[in-house]
Amino acid sequence: MPENIEQAILAIYKEVGYVQKQSKPGLNFSYAGEAALIAAIRPAMVENDVTVRVSRVLSRDRIEYQTKSGATMFTSSVTLELRFTHAPSGTWVTVETAGDGGDVGDKSMSKAITSAFKYGLRNTFMIETGDDPDGHASEEKAAKGTRQNGQRNQRPDVDTSTGEVRAKPNLDEIPAKEDPAATDWWSAFAKEMGNLGLHREDVAAVIGADTPTFTTVTNYLKTERTTVAKLLSRAVDQRAAKQEAVPA
Repeated sequence: MPENIEQAILAIYKEVGYVQKQSKPGLNFSYAGEAALIAAIRPAMVENDVTVRVSRVLSRDRIEYQTKSGATMFTSSVTLELRFTHAPSGTWVTVETAGDGGDVGDKSMSKAITSAFKYGLRNTFMIETGDDPDGHASEEKAAKGTRQNGQRNQRPDVDTSTGEVRAKPNLDEIPAKEDPAATDWWSAFAKEMGNLGLHREDVAAVIGADTPTFTTVTNYLKTERTTVAKLLSRAVDQRAAKQEAVPA
């Protein structure tokens, strides 16, 4: 049996080497979640008398802002110190780990904590999942404008041919496809996606289409009797779930 924490961690290395990624219904990607990591690691930790707890919260931050479709979005970041202790010897090591989370409700901080805890476990025990964020281009788009007090400053929509400021379309009022206003509606929808750092595939995963188009998006909104704000918030939520996951 291990005599100290370093020997115990090495023993866990030998017992757990890979965690299989899983997929959820309705998502076009797979990922190794916290539950899967704990299920794989916990038996080896128990066998080698290792416990883990959050010993300190090193930093935490939350940003709140309003999207153009009216949703209130929250993004949270947290840095934790995890302490891994070998119970028989009392020896321990600490690991610093960080996580981010996004939500339209009150769950962004809990998602950030879950993310930090997950990656702390994964990195401490060198668990392979097949995910490699360095092997994939970042999906985040550069933010336009700056934020003050959680709000993003944006230039108004201007008609470049006349110089007139155009009224922003109400995304919850869906025009007919043949209506000239449909172009402005779709443009506003695309901008809202960009403001939230979403890609087309993020929305496609929610609406169950190969790619989001005016027709597929508006059909989804009408069929589900939902709003643009709820559609995009679900896409944001799913993005937060996959974090560094790659397409299945």
